[in-house]
Amino acid sequence: MFKTINTINDILPQIKDKPEINVSSACGNNTTVVCYMFSGSDTFDNDAAIECRGITFATDTGNITSRPLHKFFNVGEKESTQIQNLKWEEVTRVMIKRDGSVIAGTNVGGKMAMKSKKAFDNKQAQDAMEYVNLFPIYQSFHEWCLSANVTPIYEWTAPDNRVVVMYDTASLVLLHVRDNVTVAMGIPMVEEVNDFEIQTYLQLAKTIEGIEGWVIQFSTGDMVKLKTQWYMDRHRIMTNVRTRDIAQAVIDETVDDLKAKLYSENLDASPIIEIEQDVVQKLNLIKDELSQITDTLGDMERKRNCTEVQQARNVWSDHGSCFRQAA
Repeated sequence: MFKTINTINDILPQIKDKPEINVSSACGNNTTVVCYMFSGSDTFDNDAAIECRGITFATDTGNITSRPLHKFFNVGEKESTQIQNLKWEEVTRVMIKRDGSVIAGTNVGGKMAMKSKKAFDNKQAQDAMEYVNLFPIYQSFHEWCLSANVTPIYEWTAPDNRVVVMYDTASLVLLHVRDNVTVAMGIPMVEEVNDFEIQTYLQLAKTIEGIEGWVIQFSTGDMVKLKTQWYMDRHRIMTNVRTRDIAQAVIDETVDDLKAKLYSENLDASPIIEIEQDVVQKLNLIKDELSQITDTLGDMERKRNCTEVQQARNVWSDHGSCFRQAA
């Protein structure tokens, strides 16, 4: 089912009318990265588009240098991944879904460099590269990958790279090697499970805690993601609280309840605390400006008094607008 891709010209004709897929040479290292920036219902409607998830080419020759995982979807996310439409009898592999950053190896001038979906120079890619340099086993494995013209694909997890699930130590776990099948002794592999009965996981997804879920692979090579209810609830807490909601909670004096919820789930509350401090600082500025205005009112004549009150209202309005724009 997967498209043969030797050069960038093998995919460009099929994505030329998809502005949501970006073709960029801004990453440096003589590379051109093709990756979707956002997606619609028809973004991934052909076999070239599903590969546009950070696939990388040499800018000067157009030759492929890295082929990360294709775009795949959650169970129930699309018509084709509804439970009743998936061929569960063809499941060949079930892997624990780790909760970190996907990092792919990329051939840069005959050496393996670590890259996230879109960049070599972000913290996750740089940390993964530093980790690789610490262990000769990764370097030896990468020499083989370069000689075989395959892409190693990892998950980078670390205490300072938390999404929802907390990992106590840094780890670079091998997920896949595209496009060949291999065994990489000494390098930690993603944990697999032997039970292929899908009903087991559909039930577990409702109750199990502490993991993101599973990646289920079929005999065609295609995959789906099945996430636990525990993970989705906590991910919503971390990502769906808007700045304006936190600002309003500060004003309503309910932000402590929100922080307590995060602490009870062992989640990081520092982003909320940072917004809270910013809002409190702005409120104090408003208070100071209003105090300066009201201190001047005294026994002033009525017309001037009204002017000063209107000025005070304008101060509040201006700051309120800032809050709305920031949110």
